Amino acid sequence: MKEFIYYDFDVFDDFDCDTAFLLGMIFTDGSLYEYSNTGKQFIRIINKNKYLIENCRDILKSNLEIHYVKEREYNGIKQGGFYYLHISNEDIIDELIEFGMCEKKNSNIKFPYLPDELYPHFIRGLWAGSGSIALSKNAIASAFSSCSFEFILDLEKQLNKIGLTKRNINTNKHTKTENFYIKYSVNDTKKLYDYIYKNVTPLTIYKLHQEKLFSFFEEKIVKNPINEMKSIKLPKRKMIRK
Repeated sequence: MKEFIYYDFDVFDDFDCDTAFLLGMIFTDGSLYEYSNTGKQFIRIINKNKYLIENCRDILKSNLEIHYVKEREYNGIKQGGFYYLHISNEDIIDELIEFGMCEKKNSNIKFPYLPDELYPHFIRGLWAGSGSIALSKNAIASAFSSCSFEFILDLEKQLNKIGLTKRNINTNKHTKTENFYIKYSVNDTKKLYDYIYKNVTPLTIYKLHQEKLFSFFEEKIVKNPINEMKSIKLPKRKMIRK
């Protein structure tokens, strides 16, 4: 007998820190597809870190199976080696589409409109999916990347709004598809760290980035921080930033 799959169907109605992080993860590590035989849509969230996929499932309050694709080599190129969730619930997919999720999202996705207090958690989700840190003995640099110029432009505007230095949008010429990125040095990385790790919750921490940031800035995070932020009921309209 097939196991009944359950979700928290209101997860994107009553927004909190965890939900905003999940949205950021889906906007970077998630993809929207369509079954060719039925036309129904589904979403896959993919990441090489199993605990991040487990955290996404926990935020959804779901019993979804976590799948694993083994790493293999094809024509000298390594592929696979990642975990994923397969979400086919129409209500959740419809909610995500209202926020701006779309097929072929890499170049078409839009930066969503959210209350200001939710952006640190949304951006922390983006950070877990497409952020990077370069760390050396005396320097640290951080970066975000996206195949959508409009998305990375609005992200840069949001980070500039909260105090990070205005940055140019760069093009990565070493990727097969067009890819854009913004890069920050030591002082701005510290501001970014202070911004996105405020009121962090146990389900919304990317351990690799956290460890690098903390080791460089010699700061300590509370092991089990408490999320004191109440959930926010979002309007159904004007969710996509114009």
